Amino acid sequence: MKSSLTTRLARTLFFLIVATTATSMFIVEVFVYDVEDTILELELKAEAEYFKGQLREGRFQPVKTAQLEVVFLPDGEAEALLPEYFQSRDLPFSREVEIGQTTLLVVGERMEAPGGKLFLAQNITIMENREALVQLALAGVAGLMLLVGFIVARTGARYLVRPFRKLTREVLDTTPGTPMPQITTDYRDQEFCDIAEAFNRFLSELEHHIEREKTFVKLASHELRTPLAVMSGALNVLEQRQSLSPADQKTLARIRRAMQNMRDDTEVLLELARNEASDADARTLVLQEIIKNTPLCHPSCPVGNSA
Repeated sequence: MKSSLTTRLARTLFFLIVATTATSMFIVEVFVYDVEDTILELELKAEAEYFKGQLREGRFQPVKTAQLEVVFLPDGEAEALLPEYFQSRDLPFSREVEIGQTTLLVVGERMEAPGGKLFLAQNITIMENREALVQLALAGVAGLMLLVGFIVARTGARYLVRPFRKLTREVLDTTPGTPMPQITTDYRDQEFCDIAEAFNRFLSELEHHIEREKTFVKLASHELRTPLAVMSGALNVLEQRQSLSPADQKTLARIRRAMQNMRDDTEVLLELARNEASDADARTLVLQEIIKNTPLCHPSCPVGNSA
């Protein structure tokens, strides 16, 4: 079974909404990750430059707050003095590190004067939790958008196909004959107006063709039956005179059979042209009798001589 235009249009609109929603979600995800990269690449790098200046001026003090930790390890000292997430790092280093339920952005750089390793760690656990909450909210929004998109797609498809359905109903309700009512052309869209006008032109041509056919049937009914009636009357006159030889009587019989066949063919053709054939007009023909009563004649024989 073929799908309807409404279903295809609704499916297409829904797929477009799904693609738009997926693209929007992807852009939001990229933006969220870009925020993390910005913090890592810009804010912590700026903090690192600030503490480098303090180290050069000899005013550096280790920092440890709820969100930020800064540690400097001079050359020659053991890394065991450092927190675990700073140990065994190849410098320069910048990466997101997870310690249990805590997420840190860690930056490590080597200092030449004074010599040593500078590490910074920023706690982004709150932002990570917010990010998970944002992702959950985005998933809910995406589901709501898909539901709304499905409803909009079905409603929009029905609204867009409504004039097409109207045009289809008018075309299906059109019955060939005379006269044939014209379908309406008061559509809002020009394309539907063009289709309606083209169909109306077709109906006009079809109506004219039916009129010509009826005129032809009327003329043919008179012009074909009249000569046959004259020929039948002439044959009756010849038979009533009883002045024909046996050979002429055979020829006359052949002419009468041919005329009768022509009359039957004419009646059939006229009935087909009028489209008036019915069960009451049906007749049973015995093919064997027709073949038996049909005289055989070689193409080279005269018309009056039977084989």
